[in-house]
Amino acid sequence: MNLTKALADRGHDVHLVTTDRAGVPDLRWLDNVSVRVVKEKFSPYAYAPGLARELKPLIPASDVVHIHGLYLYPTVLAAKLALRHGVPYIVRPAGALDPYHLSRKVLKKAVFDRLVHNRVLRNASAFHFTTEVEMEISQPRTYARKSIVVPNGLDVAGIERLSQKGRFRKTLGKAGSKKLVLFLGRINYKKGFEILIPAFATLRKSIPDVHLVIAGNDDGHLSAVRALIEAHDIAEDCTVTGFLGAPEKFEALADADVFALPSYSENFANALFEALACGTPCVISNRVNSWPEVAAAGAAAVIDTKVEDLVDALGEVLSSAERRGALSQNARDFTRQNYDWSTIASKLEYEYQSLVNSKGGASGSQK
Repeated sequence: MNLTKALADRGHDVHLVTTDRAGVPDLRWLDNVSVRVVKEKFSPYAYAPGLARELKPLIPASDVVHIHGLYLYPTVLAAKLALRHGVPYIVRPAGALDPYHLSRKVLKKAVFDRLVHNRVLRNASAFHFTTEVEMEISQPRTYARKSIVVPNGLDVAGIERLSQKGRFRKTLGKAGSKKLVLFLGRINYKKGFEILIPAFATLRKSIPDVHLVIAGNDDGHLSAVRALIEAHDIAEDCTVTGFLGAPEKFEALADADVFALPSYSENFANALFEALACGTPCVISNRVNSWPEVAAAGAAAVIDTKVEDLVDALGEVLSSAERRGALSQNARDFTRQNYDWSTIASKLEYEYQSLVNSKGGASGSQK
């Protein structure tokens, strides 16, 4: 949604068509974007029968169609209509072509690929990836089509304004005076809780005044996380907050001594970049696809997906104010220079125009 707003701010005629898959937030701030939200009837496939009615008149009149996500009905329908009318379309897989994800539900995906999905991929004008690593590992499924790398963006100034120190700690009672290790994101199987929780249990032995905060909505893995908390006897030193929206999540990031993301697989990791924008020292795994860029900037500590590696990295960061200060400053500089939405929109605008030009069409303003 932020991308559509940033593009519209640059003078383009932008239409956002989506389903009510994750609920419908307040969209009034998209005051210069045409927004259509269609009700889903079958959630696993995001099937929304009203979608065709919205897309059929829009796509023939568009210069470029930007499709976000794979293995869903809106993807297939939008690609089909764009191909029929000769409109170039870009596919943003959002990590769906990562071999880690392709190895799950293999039979179901193989059938879907054979029936419809391979055609969607094969006829794409380009693929939009958010990291170099995502592009590299997805190449076997891109049919040698053009690949571009443009990261997600951030409202850097807005995040800095909302990340007020001290407020989140007050909600933790006595634990608020301790060193805080924060996980923020969906509570999902891929996030590395089987690494994080044992590592925290070990860390307590050398740094007893430490508290773990797990913040995020349950994405099917909360019961397993609670079982791990009990098994490692850290319940008294761990708070599970549930979902945190703005400004609470930014206040949590501002108060955290370290943000931990030891994921087994992660595409861009929006929560990581929000943490970086807040200046929160970060420890991430080398399965987070944005790790090379982050590491090159000195903006986070990067580890293998091993318990002992996470223990060492967390201990180093928590034990050194100098290390935390350097990570914090590097993180702020990195996000300010590279990830503001205006910068991201400019990069995508260039790629859109390139596709229009290669098609032989005239420059247009509708996306």
